[in-house]
Amino acid sequence: CRHYARKLLRAGAQGREQRAAGAGGAQTWKLSAFMAQWHALVPVGMEPEEDMLSGLALFESAGSGGKESAEISYLDAEDLPRDPEQRFDLLFGSQAPGKPRWEAEQLRPFLEGMTVPPGKQADDVLEDFLHGFRKNGHSDNPLTYIRKTI
Repeated sequence: CRHYARKLLRAGAQGREQRAAGAGGAQTWKLSAFMAQWHALVPVGMEPEEDMLSGLALFESAGSGGKESAEISYLDAEDLPRDPEQRFDLLFGSQAPGKPRWEAEQLRPFLEGMTVPPGKQADDVLEDFLHGFRKNGHSDNPLTYIRKTI
């Protein structure tokens, strides 16, 4: 199923690049529309599930409409640089797919394949490059990361 999702997301991203000629950013899909097209694309017997898009698409909520207003865009963890500094520069940069803050659950799939120096774990690398916090310091709020500035 992921193969078909990647194919659909890449086709949309390439079509956007051709139309926008450098306007920046991958195609954004309404999640419901993408799921319908993905379901139509897969062979009979395969059932696309949202969790299969982990590390393949970036999920964003578009306002307060909940799941109905959710959007996704193509971002394949396999296409990201392996070097942590370069990866975080891209993810936290000012150009797409970059954004200034990431919730931990959103960021986690995009850490796969990143080079982790010997004797360190991925969390150590996060600590080297990112600052983690919870809004208003409340443990009920999701852990959010921003890029450290030197």
